[in-house]
Amino acid sequence: AAGPSAERRYDNDRHTGLSLGVGYTTDRFTVDVGTTPLGFLLPQVLGGVQWTPEIGELDLSLGLSRRAVTSSVLSYAGMRDPITGKRWGGVVDSGAYGQVGLYRERYGVSGSARVSQLTGDDVKSNRFVGSRVAADYKVVSWPEDRAYAGVALNYWNYAHDLSNYTFGSGGYYSPQSYWSVSLPLEWQGRKRDWSYRFRA
Repeated sequence: AAGPSAERRYDNDRHTGLSLGVGYTTDRFTVDVGTTPLGFLLPQVLGGVQWTPEIGELDLSLGLSRRAVTSSVLSYAGMRDPITGKRWGGVVDSGAYGQVGLYRERYGVSGSARVSQLTGDDVKSNRFVGSRVAADYKVVSWPEDRAYAGVALNYWNYAHDLSNYTFGSGGYYSPQSYWSVSLPLEWQGRKRDWSYRFRA
């Protein structure tokens, strides 16, 4: 838009910095606070809290978090327009999540969900909703070999597709609707001094 003779006064060749952070963990709570690397164009304050209550045989976690979106240089560090010097990016994902699982000797089932808001400097605000349900079963249980078969269903939804790198976009994968079904298979075992694992 500035024309072929416009002077490129800024570049985005290198971003370096030092991240700061501190955390505290007990059997039931985890808390942390920190930053994206100081020295990036658009450093951000991050953190989270997670509660892991004891409810029978369930493996349960509930939490709130604010995390950096590290998909690209734009989403993580921010970028600068080479002509005007205007900065944008530095996207963070702030939201609530929960996950629950039940794991037994022969099988396991689990599920998770997250709702969050993605924001950045001069980046359009975006809403994310995602969930995952998975199960696996031990189909082979020999003294030195085990094999598992499973299924996993994922769903993502973003209010806006901001995958582009132009001003106002976030540079992170954000399909407005995404489904996936996977059927993982795994065989692992031991033979004398060797261990092996095959996955498909």
